Amino acid sequence: MGARITKRELLIFIVLLIIYCGTLFLKLQLSIQGWTTAYLADLIALPIILQISTWGIRKLKNLPEFKLSFAQIFVAFAYTSILFEGVLPYYNLSYTRDLIDVVMYAIGSLFFLLVQR
Repeated sequence: MGARITKRELLIFIVLLIIYCGTLFLKLQLSIQGWTTAYLADLIALPIILQISTWGIRKLKNLPEFKLSFAQIFVAFAYTSILFEGVLPYYNLSYTRDLIDVVMYAIGSLFFLLVQR
């Protein structure tokens, strides 16, 4: 009954979350700039979000074996790309458009797709 969380899913999630938090710490607390702080968070953001979404759907729908489809993952990628690289930069100067971010979102989405299968 409820959500089934495999050891593999949990391990990958924890590693990605630690890397994400470390990246934010380097960027926000130590003001370190570079590829790591600019793109690594974008690379691993969607795998983290998609894993949390998968666990939530498993729990809410009582589908312990549920996996996101390619279409669902693609929609999450497209939504994230449009929102963070299209809409938000238009309304808020703290956001900037960056095609490399979209590439990082795509790679992260593909990583999640491959890992979940």
